[in-house]
Amino acid sequence: MHPPIIQETNDWLAVNKGSDMAVEGTKGGSPTVQSTIYDYLSKTKKKPYVGMVHRLDRVTSGVILIAKKKSILLLLNEIFRERQIQKTYLALSDSVPALPNALLEHHLLQDKDKRKAVLFDSPQAKTKACRLRYEYVQSSDMGYHLIKIALLTGKYHQIRAQLASIGCSIVGDEKYGSKAAYYKRAIALHAWQLQFTDPITKKPILLKAAPPIDPFWNDFKEIL
Repeated sequence: MHPPIIQETNDWLAVNKGSDMAVEGTKGGSPTVQSTIYDYLSKTKKKPYVGMVHRLDRVTSGVILIAKKKSILLLLNEIFRERQIQKTYLALSDSVPALPNALLEHHLLQDKDKRKAVLFDSPQAKTKACRLRYEYVQSSDMGYHLIKIALLTGKYHQIRAQLASIGCSIVGDEKYGSKAAYYKRAIALHAWQLQFTDPITKKPILLKAAPPIDPFWNDFKEIL
């Protein structure tokens, strides 16, 4: 079963990926966003093209954009490369940030052995600059705190590491210090919105993926 489709055109489609689903092929052969969308498109077209424009960690839910033509993939890749796209994420933390909103800037090193991002305040060998802006939204009756993130660069585990650096680890993210329970093979991080200009029609596009329907997120439904 493929993830719910948010919007589809002749050139691309967007889906709302659940957590614990890989975007592309896995060693275990479990269904992925790519394989399930291929099956979906195969119902109307022989050997459809499925081009993954970007990716999310398996443990993260939210919007994924997929090109239906190689030429469209190249155009959308350029939009991402030139940062002509706005990415907004939602995260639940078991801590309230000290500041209600702020710009976080670090230099990130991907530790491939530990599969973890390491942050520095100044440039180091092999580090890459990473930036995000966050805004504290509100708390829930369950004691979780909703944080909205405008992702300004897209680096490895960037949101997870940067929020942890201010004492706001994402619920369920044990790798970055969370002690709060969440679902197995999932963390409370959701890719909520993508905004960009369609490279063919030149029309503004807003893709919004509804957060998971579960007790962790339900207290925030009215504001999302």
